[in-house]
Formats: sequence, C-alpha cells, structure tokens
Amino acid sequence: VYQEQIMRMCHELAGMSMAEALTMIKAISKKKEKVIEKSRENFIQGTMENGLDRETATNIYDLISHFAGYGFNKAHASAYAFVAYRTAYLKAHYPTEFMAASISCEMGDTDTVVELMQDCSNQGIDVLPPDINDSGLDFSVVKDSVIRFGLGAVKNVGTDAAKQIIQERNDEGEFKSIFDFCERIDTSVVSKGAIEALMKGGCFDELPGSRAQQ
Repeated sequence: VYQEQIMRMCHELAGMSMAEALTMIKAISKKKEKVIEKSRENFIQGTMENGLDRETATNIYDLISHFAGYGFNKAHASAYAFVAYRTAYLKAHYPTEFMAASISCEMGDTDTVVELMQDCSNQGIDVLPPDINDSGLDFSVVKDSVIRFGLGAVKNVGTDAAKQIIQERNDEGEFKSIFDFCERIDTSVVSKGAIEALMKGGCFDELPGSRAQQ
C-alpha cells in the first residue's frame, strides 16, 4: 500500500480532491494535530454522505492515520528499494570495499564509525590503525578482508592537514622519522595539535622510536 492508494481511497470514499488527500497525509506524517483533526471530520462527513456509518468511517480514518505516519509514496518506495538492493548486493559480494566506503562516509560521526568498525569485526574484516606512510584520506582496502584507517578520520587532525600530509608523501616519498616528518610538512596547515593527535592515534608507530619518545 502506498500513499497514492490512500489518496484514492479518500477521493472515492469521502469525495476529497487528490490535493486535499495529499495535504491530509502530509499533515499526519508530520503530526500536525490541528490539520489531522480537521481532516478527520471532513473525511467522516464525506464518507457518511456516501452511505457509510460514522463508526465505520471513524475506523477507516484511524487506519489511514496509522498508515500515513510511516507510509511512502510509490516513487520514494521504488527508489529506496533500488538503493537497498544495490547496497545489499555490494555488501554481500564486496564486503571489504563496502565497509571501507561506508565508514569513510561517516568519518565525522565517531559513534557511527565505532559501530561500523564493530560490524567489520563481526564480518571478519580487520581494520588496521592509521599509518603515516600507508593511510589515505579515507578508509581504504589494503587487501581482502583488511582495511586501513584513514588519516582524515583521526580526531583533531582535519581534512586539510591530512591532504597536505598525503600530498607531501606522494611528492617526496615516505616519511623516514618523526623528525623528517616535522621538517617536511607545512606547519601552517598541519598544526602542533594535529601532530600530537597523529602521535596519540599511533600514526608514527611504524617509524623509528617509541610513542613515548615521540
């Protein structure tokens, strides 16, 4: 059942115009009580004029009201179904790529990132920590069932800083030490706070020296 069918019911049973029926459905979905109650009486009066008793008309309106709180129009339902099918196919056949893309889309929401990373664990997909010489801006697929944490997702680093680091790495090669990193990056873009966040996030763990020394 779609919104259009409910609109047709209102038109056929209560004599409402399609525009009036659409207004009623939208009011119900947005919980506009005054419009809902006004539409209720208009609907009941219209159905009674077409031969239904008040009790039956009231029951029908209650069902419509319940449905319209979450019902979709057919165009939206079809589009959502299409997207749901495609994403389900990708998750089933390309789970690592799908999860990397999904986490990348939610990088600004820490709680959602944590939830998606747990989903990766449940699927047997490993998420490696961020690495200054291996991470991209987003979460990326390293190999089958392995994802690398993106620099852009490290808290308090920021997109601009991450892009500058990656650009320097691409242009001049991998960073050889924390000192090499600090000498090469643009500190007007990659701030002291961002560097500290990278350290705490373990981005330099594969370089010489311990995290305590950094």
